[in-house]
Amino acid sequence: MRKLTLLFILGLAISAFAGCGGSSVQSVAPTTWTQGSAQDRADLLSDAGRYPEFIEDPVYEADLPMSSLLPAQVGSLAAQAEIDPITFRRRVHVVTRSFEFAFTDTDSVGRPTRAILTITKELTGTFNILADDTTGSFNRPQTIKKTLSEHWTRRLEFVRQAPPPDEDGDDDGDDDDGHGSIARRNVGTYGNGKGHGHGHGDSKRGNWELTAVSLIDVDSQEAGTEIMSVQFQAAGLDTTISDPQALIAVGSLPALAPGTEVTVTVTTNAADDIVLLLTRNHRARLQSNGPNTYSGTFTLPASLGCHHFGVDAISHATLFDSVAPYDSETWLFPIRAVSGALATR
Repeated sequence: MRKLTLLFILGLAISAFAGCGGSSVQSVAPTTWTQGSAQDRADLLSDAGRYPEFIEDPVYEADLPMSSLLPAQVGSLAAQAEIDPITFRRRVHVVTRSFEFAFTDTDSVGRPTRAILTITKELTGTFNILADDTTGSFNRPQTIKKTLSEHWTRRLEFVRQAPPPDEDGDDDGDDDDGHGSIARRNVGTYGNGKGHGHGHGDSKRGNWELTAVSLIDVDSQEAGTEIMSVQFQAAGLDTTISDPQALIAVGSLPALAPGTEVTVTVTTNAADDIVLLLTRNHRARLQSNGPNTYSGTFTLPASLGCHHFGVDAISHATLFDSVAPYDSETWLFPIRAVSGALATR
């Protein structure tokens, strides 16, 4: 269902136009980028549909509550707290998606061979806090709802692969098409296992292959809370990321054996943030380690492919002050589960 939804969204966009830690990829001078032609944009969106794991977001937008109760506050923070939260969850009601294009490095006939696709989403909904009764009247827990308005961003880099000079296709997506056969040769390269011919457009134009991705960065409208860096550590892996929008070569994404335990350490701009670890089916609070750092562990799933995990920093006032606005920042990052021994190429 998610794949069909993604293809439907990309299909609408195409119709309108045609009518896992590693090395960063450096961008060329901004003046060399263009928006490309309508055909370039349509081709790029169509080929981007082969990588749903980097476009869809089954982790952050999942309607899941925090997996455990918040511990009671002690000391001065307890005296300052207006409400006593038990647990909380987001409810995203509306998602508005848009695409921005940048093309560069034209070939001998003026067609671009490199592109950056920026995907943005505007998320609106509510942040719901289940709070204990603090009036002493033995009332039931109350639900406090705050307006949620967030901006979701990810950047994807693509390089156009020229079709083999001796291959002429009939554009039906079979193996005799340059476009389809190139897609098939890349099955498993990026851990998606979904490479198959599309048969769209002109096979002689070549197809767009994903070469680099950024993290997903989600900022609330009240963006006072800030993640400064995230460190991942496992056997043979020690990577720190400080810029969620930096492009990371797909082949340099962290690659670990299924079942590997990974330690994540988050540094934020405040000592009293509530920082969560996000997985596809789980929300749990990270342990505060002292100044502005929070850590915990997760285990890579048994299934092969690219999996996303996230860290979510929520301001103290968001949870403990009934009138303070919702204030949060989230980073979501890809890690590849590969068979055999540890691989971090």
